[in-house]
Amino acid sequence: MRGTADVVEATLEVRLVDDRGAVLAERTVTATSGTGTRGRFAVALRYAIRSGGGRLAASERSARDGRPAHEFSVGLHLVP
Repeated sequence: MRGTADVVEATLEVRLVDDRGAVLAERTVTATSGTGTRGRFAVALRYAIRSGGGRLAASERSARDGRPAHEFSVGLHLVP
């Protein structure tokens, strides 16, 4: 996965989740810049391949409570 993000301290969380909600892979990623400036990022996720639906999500952590904030996700069909 690669893209651009404008996130606090240039840090975002990337997750691959199956259709049952199980997290298959998760990584913290650092973009080239952040907090008011779009930065580039790239990450490869390793996971055990399963058939079925899933989603790839990226978000930043809320400074207030640590929960995911400003999440973006895209649906996927996982194929072994």
